[in-house]
Amino acid sequence: MVIYGMVSLERRDGHGEFSEEFLHDGDWGWGGNRNDDGKQYRILNEWNQAFVDAVRNTGGKNAVRVLGIPGYCTDPVLTLDNLILPNDKAEGKIAVAVHYYAPHDYTLNNKYTEWGHTGETSKKAPGNMDEDYLRDIFGRLNSKYVANGIPCYIGEFGCANKSGDRAEDFQEYYLEYVCKAANTYGLAPILWDNGAIGTGEESSGYLDHATGKIINDTGRFIKAMVKGATSDDSNYTLETVYNNAPRK
Repeated sequence: MVIYGMVSLERRDGHGEFSEEFLHDGDWGWGGNRNDDGKQYRILNEWNQAFVDAVRNTGGKNAVRVLGIPGYCTDPVLTLDNLILPNDKAEGKIAVAVHYYAPHDYTLNNKYTEWGHTGETSKKAPGNMDEDYLRDIFGRLNSKYVANGIPCYIGEFGCANKSGDRAEDFQEYYLEYVCKAANTYGLAPILWDNGAIGTGEESSGYLDHATGKIINDTGRFIKAMVKGATSDDSNYTLETVYNNAPRK
């Protein structure tokens, strides 16, 4: 926590209402957390508390800045089940951070090319992580946090770039649906853009990080995401996005 204290001390009188997020992907050894009787969750909760105390104790604007607090590995389900929000001297200045990449074999590993209720079963990742699953997770995040005045943001979401017209149609649909669902449930979505050009595993580039220009034809995805995340048109709903999913 010494490093966080040093960084916070340097920034305490700077601009901005948001200070920083702790750890980002906080875990050690994915999988062990499921059979250690909650040890890892408890330790992360303790670290989250120490982080909040370290930042607040530097004073200045850090006394009231918003702090991002992640659950275990920023997994939304593990966050909902195990995160204990730290005590804070500043009222209403804690925001919960999660990531959303379900299903990973579609969005990150790029083993499958389709997603959602219109996708072909053989081309979809197993596990039934389609629209119903997404709405359930986002709805639970809303009920537990947003509805109780606790901001919650999706610090990362995305989908590795696909190859082929139909696969790209599903990619656009997935990204738009995530953003529209986030908008609907009061969550702030933040796209993971690693600048990787091309298609395939972890190829999640949308903007050239050196020039700011759109990579290839990802502009259509960006437009769909912006629309989903920002539009409050009464004729544009999560249901209409769902009904416009790619068809054969």
